[in-house]
Amino acid sequence: MRVVGASIDDQYLFWDREKIIQTYPTNFADEVVDKNGAMHLRVSLLKDIYPCPQFPLGQKAGWGDSFDKWVRDLADEKYLSREEQKQIVGWHRCWQEIFPDLKTAERAALKKKLNELCRLLVGEQWEKVHAFLQGLVE
Repeated sequence: MRVVGASIDDQYLFWDREKIIQTYPTNFADEVVDKNGAMHLRVSLLKDIYPCPQFPLGQKAGWGDSFDKWVRDLADEKYLSREEQKQIVGWHRCWQEIFPDLKTAERAALKKKLNELCRLLVGEQWEKVHAFLQGLVE
């Protein structure tokens, strides 16, 4: 999605943050570093809040934990090998590095790869996860 414009009702300009959040609850989406090195936090609008899925479908510590920690927990519990953990964390770090560059083919390919991997992980399709990481399945 690309935002090409925005408007705001001027009454919101003077509301305090708590009132805005209660009216339009948001959650942390991600962080982006711009070309000047400035960090921008992006949020998304919350709808219904659903319970956090139980491990191994979600992080042991809940939504606030990191992706890398979730993958480490999966390896600790023998759902993934240490080699698979390193591979996944490597993909994720590469994704974070190239994320701001919206036009690269590498970014699009890595997004597709990570999305498929996560789909398999949360589906608990462990044999397919292992095959995917070995490049046997696309």
